[in-house]
Amino acid sequence: MTQEPILLCGLLLVAATGVASAAGLSLHWNNCTAAGGVQNQNFACNDDLTTFSATGQFRMPSALTGVTGAEFTIEMATAGAALPAWWRVNAGECRDGHLNLDGLAAGKVGCPDWSGGKAQGGLAAYNEAVFGNNTAHILGGFAVRSIDARNLTDLTQSYFAFNLVVFSEHRRAFAQRS
Repeated sequence: MTQEPILLCGLLLVAATGVASAAGLSLHWNNCTAAGGVQNQNFACNDDLTTFSATGQFRMPSALTGVTGAEFTIEMATAGAALPAWWRVNAGECRDGHLNLDGLAAGKVGCPDWSGGKAQGGLAAYNEAVFGNNTAHILGGFAVRSIDARNLTDLTQSYFAFNLVVFSEHRRAFAQRS
């Protein structure tokens, strides 16, 4: 375990129309923006019991009715020249399986769930060094049944999309037993 701080930050490259400049996906550690979530998280990698949760939220570029799903891409870059071992979560790597996506909005104050708590889905892909040695590409999505389609018409509202959860070894083992 390294003692130097690791900057945990996400660079989000999200296409949004010019009509609504605030539209698109944002990512904040610990909670939604309205509930005090922060964009950067520093961690000295000195505690194996720490678990981090980053909340993804989005604003609509235009009103949509009958929404049944949300797909997202996160392009992450760390401050160093290479992706730290802490972010190496693929099979056989240092932190194998320590990354999860969930659609549970419980406790996300000020960030209503676009799906009304009915979304199913999760992590689709995690690829390292896609845009350089210090980057990772995360793809995921959630959907509801067609009978549970939602109308997302409030262009000023930030909707909850997902929690990106980075487990410690101890907490990952607990989560797998639950």
